[in-house]
Amino acid sequence: ELATSSADFFSFSPDQTKILIAARGRGATSSLPILKTTLLDASGNPIEIFGDFSLKWLSSPRLKILSSRWPQSSESFLLKVEGDKKIHWLLAVSNPKTKSRELILADEEIKKSLEAAKKTGGISKINASLDEIFFNPQNPKELLFLLNGDIYAFNAETKIVRNPKINNNPTLAVISFLAEGKNVWWLDKTGVVKKNDLNVNLIKETFRIPDFASSSADDYRVASWGDAFGIQTKTESYVYKRNGGEFIVLEGPITLARFSPDGKKLLYLKNGEAVVRYLEEIKTGDVKKAGDEDIIAPRVKDAAWHKNSGYLVLTATDSIKIAELDGRSERNIFEIVKGEPKTAFYNPDNEKIYFLDADGLLKTVSLK
Repeated sequence: ELATSSADFFSFSPDQTKILIAARGRGATSSLPILKTTLLDASGNPIEIFGDFSLKWLSSPRLKILSSRWPQSSESFLLKVEGDKKIHWLLAVSNPKTKSRELILADEEIKKSLEAAKKTGGISKINASLDEIFFNPQNPKELLFLLNGDIYAFNAETKIVRNPKINNNPTLAVISFLAEGKNVWWLDKTGVVKKNDLNVNLIKETFRIPDFASSSADDYRVASWGDAFGIQTKTESYVYKRNGGEFIVLEGPITLARFSPDGKKLLYLKNGEAVVRYLEEIKTGDVKKAGDEDIIAPRVKDAAWHKNSGYLVLTATDSIKIAELDGRSERNIFEIVKGEPKTAFYNPDNEKIYFLDADGLLKTVSLK
């Protein structure tokens, strides 16, 4: 066990040196629900413990911890949570008075700053979308969000909102966006996907969605699935292939997409099924044509590629499994962990699976 107390969620920092764990609970002096968060090192030792964060805005104790986001520097984190059918973002910031870090409701702080800017005339109107917030790839102290059809930045230290002019044509309203690496991608109201490489401030048109209907623009969004991203609609998913600079079209909405380490296959989850699409022809062994698909397993919540691209690590509803891709006779699927895991993460660097068991304890199992 890496942690002796139970948790509801965990994630690794981009540099693999920190583990964030979060647990729901009750306050010691009141019945209000709270969130406990701790940062561990890679060996499971606590390196930073945050004070109990009161969820006083909840009318019921139900809270879903949806996901986390980190800047590339791994120096901070965002937690996306949902309660009372509302999305909130919790951000780790430094408190100059206590000289320690604490959690704040980033979306609420952004709203306060926008109201202040409107009163002083800095912003004429407020039409903000805060369901998706990203770290600014150029400044981890800034958060990017949508405001009035453009991409704005909020400085968590100064509480100032500014327009970093990522989009060079603000007359074409941004419908949805995503920050990934040093790039910001967005979809404009004409159905065009653009990318700004912030290193050189170079904007490129990368893709035009076929038969884009501007009248139903809200049905389109820039989506992130695992370590892949693209455009999600109600009827199709466009997954961006980095090394090819193109989009792979899948029928229907998906919940996860990951490219194999060798770049020749795409793993995705659809309706709880783990599916592999072959992007290139395979002429030996289990022969495949480009475009062929195999359904690997049903009832899968999460999945990752093994480092050699020939196996999958599957987080199923009843266990963690290793599935062999080669299905010429009978596909080999090995059960590694019995019992329903809350969540799991496979680290190819040390070939370990990190997971929260049914009791919420963070454990590991080695595949070596």
